[in-house]
Amino acid sequence: MKKLLTLLLTATAFACAPKHNLEIKLNGFHNDTLILGVLPLSDYITNKYNNIELDTLVAHNGVVKTNIPTDDSAKYFQVTAHQLSVLEGDHILPSIAGIITNFITPDDKIRMEVTPTDEYIEVKVKRGSQANKDITNVRNQYRILAAKYFALLTGKSGKELSTKEHRAAMQNSSDAMDKVIKDYIKNNPDNEASLFHLFNLGLYPNDMVEYIEHLNPNLLSDEWESVNALYEKAKEMNEVHQRASKMINENGMAFDFTLNDINGKDFTLSSLRGKWVVLEFWGSWCGPCMQGGPKMKKYYDRYHDKMEIVSIACNDKEEPWRKAVEKNNMTWTNLLHPKGVKPSQSIIMNYSVKGYPTKVIITPEGRIHKVFTGETEDFYKEIDRIMK
Repeated sequence: MKKLLTLLLTATAFACAPKHNLEIKLNGFHNDTLILGVLPLSDYITNKYNNIELDTLVAHNGVVKTNIPTDDSAKYFQVTAHQLSVLEGDHILPSIAGIITNFITPDDKIRMEVTPTDEYIEVKVKRGSQANKDITNVRNQYRILAAKYFALLTGKSGKELSTKEHRAAMQNSSDAMDKVIKDYIKNNPDNEASLFHLFNLGLYPNDMVEYIEHLNPNLLSDEWESVNALYEKAKEMNEVHQRASKMINENGMAFDFTLNDINGKDFTLSSLRGKWVVLEFWGSWCGPCMQGGPKMKKYYDRYHDKMEIVSIACNDKEEPWRKAVEKNNMTWTNLLHPKGVKPSQSIIMNYSVKGYPTKVIITPEGRIHKVFTGETEDFYKEIDRIMK
């Protein structure tokens, strides 16, 4: 009976013991506070960092134990060491060189050891998958370079640099960090860690195509299944981008479209054939766009018998868009670009818009004449030239 009671007590104690799937041992830290950020792996893949959940962890006897709820899905996690952060005014600026990033599946139990230097942290995975270990090894190299980048960013590099030299040093440092990751992906197409590192690069989806195609397609399953949808979208974006570049570079026929105008009436670009058209991509949030409004109005009044303007507000909301149209007395055709459309239907992508404002001059025959990015005098000079 006594033996049975002992077994029952032992089983109960085990069942009540706190469970954890992430353990971090801190070696030589003088600040035992860590910030844990957790995000569904699918959100990490699609760059939805706004969904990250943060928690403060405090080490006890140099060890942090926590449970990341994985349920049936993998999670991305990052751990920030306060010790390497910098106080900037009223807020703390986390050092990239003091951030651990990795992912955890429902079956994982990860144990890490973290040792700080004056500039960065070194991490070892003592227990975890091979992918966890490979990710950590690459990130250790990355953090050494990130320390130099952070020193430049915060002005603590101790070097007196001109603005141009500082910008170049920052870019070189950033490129060196990215190269560590790109080299790993290039040399390890069969490793799951390569997929993780790919999304650490922060590339636009269309820039990911060549990397994803380089990897073993068998990796795009289980935790990484959502990459397939992103890959298909990226391929479509690439096709649209190539088509748009060809249209612009070869003075091709302008991409035609139909949208509701500011009065709710259907407008089709090709309905303006026979006149010169200025297709303006802008936004109420764009300072240079708003500054250029009065001059656009002046040129419209001067040449509206030969030229039409079609302004497309991008990444905008309806109320501020309408107010900006009224404020700038934009009496020409005004459209609001729809959100969430496919790349093939996106007017922004089909005209390869890379900045705001972008002004596309279209001939009376409907061909691309010239494209101007930014509020530039060259655009107005060209209008004067072709209107004579």
